[in-house]
Amino acid sequence: MIVLGRGAPAPAQKKEAEVPLSVNLAADLGDDFHLRGLGIDAYLAGSVRLRMVGTGDPRVNGTIRVASGTYAAYGQKLTIDRGVLTFNGRYDNPSLDVLAVRKQPEGTQLSETNVEAGVQVRGTAQSPQARLVSTPTVPDSEKLSWLVLGHGMEGTSGNEKDVLSAAAGALLGGKGGTGGITTKLANSLGVDELGLAQNRNGDAEGLANTVVTVGKRISSRAYLSFEQGATTASSLVRLRYKLNPRWTLQFQTGTNTALDVLYAWAFD
Repeated sequence: MIVLGRGAPAPAQKKEAEVPLSVNLAADLGDDFHLRGLGIDAYLAGSVRLRMVGTGDPRVNGTIRVASGTYAAYGQKLTIDRGVLTFNGRYDNPSLDVLAVRKQPEGTQLSETNVEAGVQVRGTAQSPQARLVSTPTVPDSEKLSWLVLGHGMEGTSGNEKDVLSAAAGALLGGKGGTGGITTKLANSLGVDELGLAQNRNGDAEGLANTVVTVGKRISSRAYLSFEQGATTASSLVRLRYKLNPRWTLQFQTGTNTALDVLYAWAFD
């Protein structure tokens, strides 16, 4: 007779205690660290130290600075006069101190007819604060015009105004931007509205889906607005005419053409 059965289970092996991984790494960028990409062409210097224990978040301490370099934006090459990233703990939120300026030709005497304008960014990577700066000091709308166009607001053409509108949104429209810059620019351009909105026809976030809006009231009942994608070729011209307190006609043309009849009904 043959008896089939299971043998005695093998004794469980004792699990060895895991040794937490510890990282303590120092990095020095040396004298010839060249960064090129995303519009930046710069030589960096400085050193940082990375520490991490187990599964904890890495901690970084140190400073990286721009020794020399440029930043390309809106068809212009801005000189990075100052660029400092200071790490003091969290690896993803260094302190910022950046100044990029559009330089006048060497030997040019700076005055109200020759302005060097730029953008200064301070704060942290997760909460940057940007503001326009210039030498000599001029109003914000003038600073933006000198930065983007290379001349003051006087004599600005229609196409240049559209460029300024997009630049205002891209440079200062985000979190931490200079308060009131779009209002000041709107007043300088002689319009009633200048602002940013997210494209309602897309799901993407950020500048690629941002629409710059310029609007002007042409009568007590009529309002004309122009919408331009900040980084796309999409554009709309929209005219609203208020027939009475409840009925409004809206005509738009451009990327999409439509005629809408809008009815407003308010209730408590």
